Amino acid sequence: MPRLHRLALILAFLGISAAAAADDVVGKWYVAPMFYSVRTGNDRNVDDGSAAGAAVGKNLSSAWSVEAEFNHGHFAGHAPFDALDINALGVDFLRHFYRDAAIHPYVTFGVLDSNESRGSTGSYDRAMVQAGVGLLAHLATKADVGVLELRLEAKGRWHESWLTDPHQGTPADFLMGLGVQFNFGATAASPTQVKELAVPPPAPEPAAAPPPPKDSDGDGVPDDLDRCPNTPPGVKVDSSGCPLDSDHDGVPDYLDKCPGTPSGIKVDANGCEIEEIVLKGVNFDFNSAKLTPASEAVLDEVVTLLKLRPGAPAILGGHTDSKGKHEYNMKLSERRAASVRDYLVAKGIPAASLTAKGYGETKPIAPNTTDEGRAQNRRVTLEFTRLVAR
Repeated sequence: MPRLHRLALILAFLGISAAAAADDVVGKWYVAPMFYSVRTGNDRNVDDGSAAGAAVGKNLSSAWSVEAEFNHGHFAGHAPFDALDINALGVDFLRHFYRDAAIHPYVTFGVLDSNESRGSTGSYDRAMVQAGVGLLAHLATKADVGVLELRLEAKGRWHESWLTDPHQGTPADFLMGLGVQFNFGATAASPTQVKELAVPPPAPEPAAAPPPPKDSDGDGVPDDLDRCPNTPPGVKVDSSGCPLDSDHDGVPDYLDKCPGTPSGIKVDANGCEIEEIVLKGVNFDFNSAKLTPASEAVLDEVVTLLKLRPGAPAILGGHTDSKGKHEYNMKLSERRAASVRDYLVAKGIPAASLTAKGYGETKPIAPNTTDEGRAQNRRVTLEFTRLVAR
């Protein structure tokens, strides 16, 4: 590059002002007149020279620009009538880095059409690719006009045989350019400063009363505290929203048909005491559900008891000791309870009032570690609700 160009570049960079914000140029169009020093390749058969041109582009974002460029150069030939004129028209993409800095770098790449003419061979068009690097330095910003920048770049352009016929050679040129870039258009205006008047602010409006907490079932306990939602209307509840259970038998007062049940007494769904009788003397053949003859006398007394309670429900429970597998014991206890039920039905007790259940070894009343304990656990029970409510 000529000494004059280098000196101008140094002086310009020494006078650079503060950086312009990237937002000052994003979205703006620009023009960039450039002057290039050109080094031609051997295929050109001409002297090195210079070219002048200009680019017109747009800043798409803080990182990207796109531009169309045109430049013209005249180069003296090594032989008479061999001087070369190059008119190049191209499209380039520019990738910017650190655009908020006072000086920021960029890379450029694109394609161009080069129209070349010689006195000896005439005119010829060739397609080329080009790429390079550059620097943009902020010089000045005028809010209602635009941003002025100094532009320095170095790039190469190469003939590509896959684009055009290489019968005129495959030259490569290297260019060093200096110019300015003017990004035109008004920059964003600074917010207008509004002078505040010494007027007291209006008194705040009183805060609206918060809405009452939601109580979906209307029991007086908010939904977020209600542990028993959907309580029927009119039912008295405790602080958790659950119906009262005064005798603590697990049946709410509004469903309890036998209030005042003593603590620990087993009750049915109506809150009434369930009495359980062990039918002692009811036995079966070994590993069988067949009743022994001696069992019938005991069951006849049960028939007399149940006939005093016509239609009252009763549950017959079969129990075993822990010997044998669990599944087997469950099935055996079910068969034995059913055998007792069948006997009572045959003696005139309504089948609808009797339920047979097998519990296997799940409800022992004595340890299964002794013969005596196991004998107590092998039993049949009768559960029924007392007739007189407490």
